[in-house]
Amino acid sequence: MKKLPLFISLLLLLTCAKEDSQDPRTNTPSNITPRYTLTASAGEGGSVSPTTGSFNAGTQVSVTATPNSGYTFSGWSNGSTANPVTVTLNSNTSITANFALIPVYTITVSAEEGGSVSSNGGEYQQGTQVTLTATPDEGYEFSGWSDGNTEATRVITASEDLTLTASFTELIISYTLTVTSGEGGSVNSEGGEYNEGTEVTLTATAGDGYRFTGWSDGSTEESITITLSEDTTLEALFELIPVYTVTVTGEGGVVTGAGEYQEGTEVTLTATPNEGYRFTSWSDGSTAESITITLNSDTALTANFELIPVYTITVTGEGGVVTGAGEYQEGTEVTLTATPNEGYGFIGWNGSNSTSSTISVILTANTTIEVLFREFPQLNLPDTPSKMFTK
Repeated sequence: MKKLPLFISLLLLLTCAKEDSQDPRTNTPSNITPRYTLTASAGEGGSVSPTTGSFNAGTQVSVTATPNSGYTFSGWSNGSTANPVTVTLNSNTSITANFALIPVYTITVSAEEGGSVSSNGGEYQQGTQVTLTATPDEGYEFSGWSDGNTEATRVITASEDLTLTASFTELIISYTLTVTSGEGGSVNSEGGEYNEGTEVTLTATAGDGYRFTGWSDGSTEESITITLSEDTTLEALFELIPVYTVTVTGEGGVVTGAGEYQEGTEVTLTATPNEGYRFTSWSDGSTAESITITLNSDTALTANFELIPVYTITVTGEGGVVTGAGEYQEGTEVTLTATPNEGYGFIGWNGSNSTSSTISVILTANTTIEVLFREFPQLNLPDTPSKMFTK
């Protein structure tokens, strides 16, 4: 191929440059959108998606890291731990997903004589939950694991190498418990077959009109707990509750509370006097109108009443009027009021320091009281006012 002369080559370059300058799309930088390249890679133990691509500036791209079996995602090279992670492209960008190997632990499981376990263990990734069940053979019972746990079925989380052994204990022989009740009540159980050392709670309930007296072994509590160590027979004992009669009498009033009651019943007796009477006492010496007795035998009581005495209060004296005199029951508080007649003034009561025209007297006997009045002297006044000033 022949070389073009130098000036022809320069001419061609200038012509092309001029044509390019006349294209407004290539001459205006604002019409050009920058594009950037995203490069995503994965460290050992996993993969990423997408791995690469070209995107307009400002584009948000989601990148997902997927760990391989036995690995776990640990983070991105830009410090983010989000998965997937969102990358905004403002420049060419590279990002790497990091992965870590998941630790694997060995769990060894075995059983002592008397039972079996659901698994012999194996190798498990960290965090794996493993369910273990210990099953006793007939005649045995599960007693616990070698780490102190006593749950027959348990869930452990793999976090370290672990060795576990299930222990079993041979069951002790069983015993027969026989429970009966005498006339007048019942028990909550008839007994049965129980392993040695079993605790059984028995409760005796008395029927209507009966009371529990005790168990055949001497226990007196209605509810007992026994621990079986041999064949055992127990009977609940009951007796008819005695019924006693309460008899009450009394003249001069009304007495309530009489009747028939079971032994041990608390009975309230009340004595209410008739009008004109007052209660004085019970035949047993009690002085309260209402008493409570506990029956343990037939009981007869008399309420004592007495007629309240009536006393007369008499008032003497001249020169006025006194109200309140008359007949009253003993203990009555009587109010006497003295009112002088015209021309008289009240002075007092004979035998009393009171200067009030009204006094109160509590009657304990027939009483006579003298009231004192004094007559005021009359003044001779002039017939007319004018005479009062005449000298």
